[in-house]
Amino acid sequence: MQITTGCNNDRPSRLLDAMPAIAWSASVETFRFTYVSPAAEKLLGYPAERWLEADFWIRHLHPEDTHVAGFCHSETLAARDHELVYRMIAADGSSVWLRDYVNVHTVDGVPVELFGVMVDITRERQAELASMENRENFRRMVELSPDCIGVHVDGTYVYVNHAFVQLLGATNEAEIIGQEVPRFVDSAYHESLRERRARASAGERVPYRREKFRRIDGSLIDVEVSALPLRYGNRDAVQVIARDITDCVRDEAELRDRETRLQLLASGTHEAIWEWSPERRELWTNDAFRHMLGGPANPDTFVADWLARVHPDDRAAAMEMNERVFEEALPSWGFEYRLRQPDGTYRVVLDRGHNVKSSTGERRIIGAMLDVTSMREAERMRAAAEAKFRWIVEQSVVAVYMISGKRLTYINETGANMLGYTAEELASVDVMELIHDEMHPTTGPNVARVRRKDGTLLHMVFYQNEVMVDGEKIIIGTGADITENVAAQKALETSEQRYRELVEDVSDILFTLDQEGRFVSLSRSFERSTGDRIEEWIGRPFTELFQPVASSVDHSNDARIIREYELPARFDETVTVEVSSQPRYVDGVMAGTIGMARDVTEHRSIARKLEESKRMSSLGQVAASLAHEFNNVLMGIQPFIEVIARGAAPTQAMGDAVSHINRAITRGKRASQEILRFANPKEPQLFPIDVRVWLPTLLGQLEAALPPAIQLSSSTDAGVRFIRGDGAHLEQVITNLVFNARDAINGAGRIHLGVSADADLVRISVCDDGPGVPAEMIDRIFEPLFTTKRNGTGLGLAIARRLMEGQGGSLTVANRPEGGSAFHVLVPAAEASSPSTQQPAVSTPGVTRILLVEDDDTVGSGLQQLLNSEGYETTWVRASADACEAARLAQPQVAIIDVNLPDGSGVDLVPLLRAKHANLPVVLSTGHVELELSDEKSRVLSLMKPYQLSDLLVAIGHVTAAA
Repeated sequence: MQITTGCNNDRPSRLLDAMPAIAWSASVETFRFTYVSPAAEKLLGYPAERWLEADFWIRHLHPEDTHVAGFCHSETLAARDHELVYRMIAADGSSVWLRDYVNVHTVDGVPVELFGVMVDITRERQAELASMENRENFRRMVELSPDCIGVHVDGTYVYVNHAFVQLLGATNEAEIIGQEVPRFVDSAYHESLRERRARASAGERVPYRREKFRRIDGSLIDVEVSALPLRYGNRDAVQVIARDITDCVRDEAELRDRETRLQLLASGTHEAIWEWSPERRELWTNDAFRHMLGGPANPDTFVADWLARVHPDDRAAAMEMNERVFEEALPSWGFEYRLRQPDGTYRVVLDRGHNVKSSTGERRIIGAMLDVTSMREAERMRAAAEAKFRWIVEQSVVAVYMISGKRLTYINETGANMLGYTAEELASVDVMELIHDEMHPTTGPNVARVRRKDGTLLHMVFYQNEVMVDGEKIIIGTGADITENVAAQKALETSEQRYRELVEDVSDILFTLDQEGRFVSLSRSFERSTGDRIEEWIGRPFTELFQPVASSVDHSNDARIIREYELPARFDETVTVEVSSQPRYVDGVMAGTIGMARDVTEHRSIARKLEESKRMSSLGQVAASLAHEFNNVLMGIQPFIEVIARGAAPTQAMGDAVSHINRAITRGKRASQEILRFANPKEPQLFPIDVRVWLPTLLGQLEAALPPAIQLSSSTDAGVRFIRGDGAHLEQVITNLVFNARDAINGAGRIHLGVSADADLVRISVCDDGPGVPAEMIDRIFEPLFTTKRNGTGLGLAIARRLMEGQGGSLTVANRPEGGSAFHVLVPAAEASSPSTQQPAVSTPGVTRILLVEDDDTVGSGLQQLLNSEGYETTWVRASADACEAARLAQPQVAIIDVNLPDGSGVDLVPLLRAKHANLPVVLSTGHVELELSDEKSRVLSLMKPYQLSDLLVAIGHVTAAA
């Protein structure tokens, strides 16, 4: 197709070429231009030849306007003329807005060719966008204006900005728009509102005036309001501009109040106040001034009259000050002198004043005279009192001191003598050098030990305060020597501790009742005797628990009553207890009863007359003795079960039986250890523990204590093998956590015990699917005495955390996202188990001869058989009297000695043996709970009964290897 640019000379062609718009034609089938007028190159910068290229129009459409091509195509197919507005990209990269008028030429109703005119509307669009931007900026300016702007038409709000919404306390403009204007104006100002609307409607601008607006919540607010007429849309409207002047109104009211108070102060004060204008010869005085000078003052003779009343001895100084005030124009002054009163007496006055200049330069002198006669007399008396006070301080029986910058600036003679110094010596001593240590933790934060000059230490109590004197911090205090008091307090605390240990370890049940006979407290022995928890019985009647024995006879001793009762005990048994009680007094008023219940079931089989004589003097010794005997019984079983295990055929039934007996012995040993453990917690014994051996054993014991509805599962990471800790403590903690989980589960549920690695620690987690720990209690459950159980003691978790922290671990709790709680025990990991605990036989090299001193035939016989079976030559004697001779004959390399022998203590036997056999290694075998006699440096080791042969061989290995 030929490019046509106006080769014809006809008039229409010249007209098209001269048009500023682009005239064009295009093919319906290809949308390819077949003609463009010269204006195309001027408008977009492309030569006419480029316009005739295929897809030129589509390729140069603005990316955001490519949809126009589709619209044009659909309109063309419908044979409809149409108008398009779009942008094309010019040759210089700019965007040009075009309005394209498209005519669809048809033949027999079929579109065959397109004709159109493109008009440049870029400036129109830019102007339109600029206008829209200006309107948007103005709208934002109004919206963000700090002034409260509103528009109302015919007395109804049609627009308010954000500040207006806030002024009226609305949440949004919808609460205001559509409301009548008077609703938000106090009724007292409705007349002013009508007048303002009338002036604005008349085209007049109304200046600011004060009104009160009523907010959405009904409260009133002070505002300044102006109004001006405007056109809103095509309607007449009034624009309201309001400002919150609440603070301004309040400040004005306060200013008026201050002015009123100033006038009242001037009229009611005792100071004689005057104001004098030398230029105007005007004088103002208050009532006190006129009273002081005996009448009104004359402005013309004001100064002369005043000087005539000044005491002759003070007049010269007064005249000099007066000249300086007038000639030098002192900004302020103040001095004292004596002034004659109307009755002829002289009073001491303090005269103060100021020279003041107004903005016009006018000078005024304002002064006030205060009668200070009484004040000066008080100062004289105060000086006398200070002298008396100083005498009292110097003669005080306690130390009185002042400290500035860690230096004693003053100390009385008593304090200096108390410290063995002179006051002059202490003035050069740093106070901190006298303090021996920090505040003493047992006697309170105000007590410290102080070193005397001779080096001895005093316990002193200090009471002191910090004061500021001339910008300097001064410490003023007193100190008293309480050395004797501290010694007495420590003795009292020691006594109380012994008493507390005695009460906690006692096997008898101690209780207190209120006046109605209900339990207020019970000792721990109650739980051991009955199996019930203490909390279950607090508040319940004494008669509900203790049933009197029919044949019981009351015995009275002073105020104490002794009677026998029957008490339900463990395993549905009933025991006979002897209850002694007496009234309990609080501040001299009877508050109830205090008593003790003692199990006398076995005692009743013996003559009653021997009961009191056989009662041990210390209930703690009773508990320890019982534990010892119990351990001896277990020890009598332990070696023979090992003999049986070694000699019997290795059948499954025999292995299970031996395992059950060993577990029973272990439980019995743990029960005896618990007798005194809470009152006398022992230091943890840390050894490597094989988790794969220890955990299954513990799980077997725990499963037996759980109801069938609760499943106990476990898992252990493959990388976890050994942990370092106290096995007994760990079992106690894990057992406590599992039982807590059991109590938390209501009905059926699962408890999972997981062991996993955590850096250089091992995490043991006890998880349950119970209700979890309430969020408000999760930070408090480890506090002593805090419990969520109705019958809980509040001590279980506190003791568990203490046990774990004592061996370098921790105990924490968290709620699980899927429900339930998870308690996490962290213990140190160990690389391997101790060789002495895994292979006891190789831990006693060179030991072949053993001396065994044991009075119990069962224990001695069993140990001798076991040791002989291990290849040791064992010499067994039953008393300490035979031990030295047996040692001379056998020449043992190690001795195993029972602590309690019939003819003496095994501990006392050690030095007797070592007198002939120097540094003989000794293993002390004891049934006493927590009796710690070990001393590896002196080659002595204690071993708690009952113990296995492996435990004994480990002990022998330790004591023979010790330096």
